Amino acid sequence: MCPSIFTYFLVVIILLSSCTEGNNSTKVKKTQRKISSGLHSVIEELELKPEKKEQVLTFIDKSARINEQGGIQIYIQLYEIDESKLEDLKKHGLTIDIYDNKQKLVQGWALPNDVKAISELPFVKTIDLPAYGIAN
Repeated sequence: MCPSIFTYFLVVIILLSSCTEGNNSTKVKKTQRKISSGLHSVIEELELKPEKKEQVLTFIDKSARINEQGGIQIYIQLYEIDESKLEDLKKHGLTIDIYDNKQKLVQGWALPNDVKAISELPFVKTIDLPAYGIAN
């Protein structure tokens, strides 16, 4: 008796999944998924051209705000918020402007490398650029 088409299909799926398991180039780190694409683009451009931050802002995202030290203003959405988590964020380079316990949201400034370190904290859900109002 011949194996069914389902058996062949199952074998092919298993072989394909085992071939891609070790391929790190196609995997996206869990921490990278925490950083929004807009913020990620700003960070990449600042790392490539730190001395041209005004041009980076004009080209990449006019809504990003960068201070004199090269820090980016960011929103951090947390799973839970308390004083120890706020202290942890500060230890990882965040200068906190304001936070909201109900929304579990922190607004502050961080250097590009610090944004990456902050994204690795287990209580951080997402990191994004703030949404600023635009006058018509």
